[in-house]
Amino acid sequence: MHDELTEESIPLPKNWSQSARHSLLNVFGLVRMSMLAGRKYLLNQGLNSTAHIQRLETEVALLREELRILGARMKRVHTQRRPQYPPIERMVFLELWAMRGWNQAETARHFHISDDTIRAWLRYANGDSLLQTTNSRQSIPHMQTHK
Repeated sequence: MHDELTEESIPLPKNWSQSARHSLLNVFGLVRMSMLAGRKYLLNQGLNSTAHIQRLETEVALLREELRILGARMKRVHTQRRPQYPPIERMVFLELWAMRGWNQAETARHFHISDDTIRAWLRYANGDSLLQTTNSRQSIPHMQTHK
């Protein structure tokens, strides 16, 4: 979905009336309600795994669209003005790089940083500088440890 929809591929009409804009939002609300009704039907039919898969696929599509929007915004910020990532987030980026099997260029593209930045982070990862953070993993929900 997110790969197909770009500003260049769908020319939106200019000067839409307020009612047209609100109607479009209502259509998306109806789509959501239809999807929920379909999922409820699947659950009522005992197709729990199919309903679960449908919910997860929808969530993935929505998250991809959120990432596309955030990425487009980040691209508009000049490189020198982009935020600096703290060491623990740099390490998480490198963990994702390894888990995804991306090369350095792909990683840089996904996180809107330069190849040189990735190389520098890899050098730091060889030492302890990316890991010397007291309790900082607790602020990253997916990295919390369970006791």
